[in-house]
Amino acid sequence: DIDSAPNNGVSTEDDYVPYEFCKTNNNIDLNLSISVNPSSGTMCGTSTDYVWTTIITNEGTMAATDIQVPNGIPLSFIVNNAVVSIGTYYPSAGWIIPTLNAGQSATMTITTKATIAGTFSGCSEIKRAFPDNDCYRSQPSTDS
Repeated sequence: DIDSAPNNGVSTEDDYVPYEFCKTNNNIDLNLSISVNPSSGTMCGTSTDYVWTTIITNEGTMAATDIQVPNGIPLSFIVNNAVVSIGTYYPSAGWIIPTLNAGQSATMTITTKATIAGTFSGCSEIKRAFPDNDCYRSQPSTDS
């Protein structure tokens, strides 16, 4: 691995070499937090409403656009109601936010019921946002 940084001698890996060009102080920095209420207990029952609250905050210096956040709710739950402070909720795509300005936050609240009793876990992520200022999302080139 002598032809790339950090030249760690491992020939079976590619190293990332970040570099800057057309440098600007403008960027987006999206922070996502999720909670569910009630969240205590050992098992979710089918007669209880579970309220999922997702908050996204743009901690960057410029507006983020075309943001997509899938709901992340386990498949064993039925969505009864969804309310968003900015944008639109679509059952198949999740939450779409056209623009989130620097320093701005938005909230999505989804009310659900479990279709079966059990213990569950969920996961969500920001699937899409522009501009994409994360250089590590692209694949590294192959060492030669």
